[in-house]
Amino acid sequence: MRQGHLRIVFITLIAAATAGCGGGAPSPTPSPTPSALPSALPSQTRIAPSPSGQAVATLTLMNGVEADGPGTSVSDALAHVAVEPQLVNGIVLREADGAVWLCEVLLESSQPQCAEPRLRVENWLPEDQTFANGEGLHEANGVRWVEKVQLFGVVRP
Repeated sequence: MRQGHLRIVFITLIAAATAGCGGGAPSPTPSPTPSALPSALPSQTRIAPSPSGQAVATLTLMNGVEADGPGTSVSDALAHVAVEPQLVNGIVLREADGAVWLCEVLLESSQPQCAEPRLRVENWLPEDQTFANGEGLHEANGVRWVEKVQLFGVVRP
């Protein structure tokens, strides 16, 4: 009988010790580095910072697909990052190094550049004629841009 009583005491002690060592809900651990994520993005999504410290997201074009409609702003597109394509309105800008961006607003400087928020455009076809000499094309110091453009693609962090 004494052995059974000791067994009950031993099991009770182990249960109490186990409950005290993490039986409750896990508490969040603060991150040593601040996150530059908009609140609309899932906590597991990470956006690489640009040299300016701002987050850089991409718009991967859906080439060969025609889309028409009112579209959304760059800010709204960033707030609704998804796997579904979106029609996004903005100013398309090609930097002197060939990088293409979709901007809401241009910064007024000697070499025009996108203000934040902005999207790096991926999957831009070399044969696209948007930056050819034509109506609505602007150029300064090797940078070309066209205002009031709609691009159709998937926005990703």
